[in-house]
Amino acid sequence: MQHEAHLGLARALAALDNLEQAEVHLAESLMRASASQDRARIAELHVYLGDLQLVRADRPAAGEHYKLAADVAESIGLRKIWVLAMIRLAYAAFDRSDESELFRLLGRALQRCEQLHDQEGEYQVRAHVIYAQLLLYGFPLKGETFSALLSSVEEAGITKANVLCYLFRADVAAARGNWAEARDFLRYAHVGAAQIGDYALFIPIARRTYLVQKESGQLGDPHAGAGHAIGAMIPPEVGKRRFE
Repeated sequence: MQHEAHLGLARALAALDNLEQAEVHLAESLMRASASQDRARIAELHVYLGDLQLVRADRPAAGEHYKLAADVAESIGLRKIWVLAMIRLAYAAFDRSDESELFRLLGRALQRCEQLHDQEGEYQVRAHVIYAQLLLYGFPLKGETFSALLSSVEEAGITKANVLCYLFRADVAAARGNWAEARDFLRYAHVGAAQIGDYALFIPIARRTYLVQKESGQLGDPHAGAGHAIGAMIPPEVGKRRFE
């Protein structure tokens, strides 16, 4: 219970842009997890601490936390946290313009998920691979993006990858100036995020929703999505990954 309380406070404080206090609660939770040798908690907390350092633009520190999270999660077979950490390490490679490392890490995560028949993890990684390609090479003016993957995801009933596809498709639609379509995709993503309990995703969704409203000539809250989402399915969006 103490862990959940500290973690919940840390996420709430980060959403309010109070990173200093958020770190205090994460550090307290990590201390307790280390004392009880709860490696599952330790792995999870290093993901959150990595996110916090990423927001602070301390990329080396963020990378160290993600690497620790991946190593601990792999040592105890905690696949979900391992996939989450590997995806973050891949985006860290993107942030430092290391394209080969980006796809090497995503490829390794994809291969492991396939070997373990982890369909949920596999589809999540596939969504990130497509999105990484869009970030690197530009959003196409025409053609379907994510539609084939989304169809497979919906058929399999995998909600997490479903949410990612809708969130990323909203970016594609916005890049093309299809504001109504982008708004619809964001609504689907919002409902999906609530269903899986990933409330941190509300922050990037809210920011995108405001951008769509602004471009559509509608009134919106300029402070929407102003905080930082730590521990969400996507790492904090910084630098070239912050879709505007």
